[in-house]
Amino acid sequence: MAKFEKEGVQAAIDFIKYIVAVAGGAIAFAVQPSFYETSLLIRVLASFGSALLAMSIVAGILAHSAGCLKLARAEYDPDDIYFRAPGIVMLVTFGFGFIFVMAGVFAKVWG
Repeated sequence: MAKFEKEGVQAAIDFIKYIVAVAGGAIAFAVQPSFYETSLLIRVLASFGSALLAMSIVAGILAHSAGCLKLARAEYDPDDIYFRAPGIVMLVTFGFGFIFVMAGVFAKVWG
């Protein structure tokens, strides 16, 4: 049973790494100068989305660090507040940040 729990924490850490990488790529996409040479709506959407994605990266780094410490200490409880809370913040801010960036892209393409 302990191996299964260890693999679960490891899978969560891997997922955190993927989300942080995608958030970084979305920020790199959203901060292009072409986004900021257009309307105020697109600038606001891109800026707000980038800020949310940056918060997602910070929360992901905190969750990743907590998960690595859990593996090093052989503590495999996924309900630890220092692992779970930053993970939830990471997912929520990533979701909303990605929505705002995509709304900016759609406004730029269709507007």
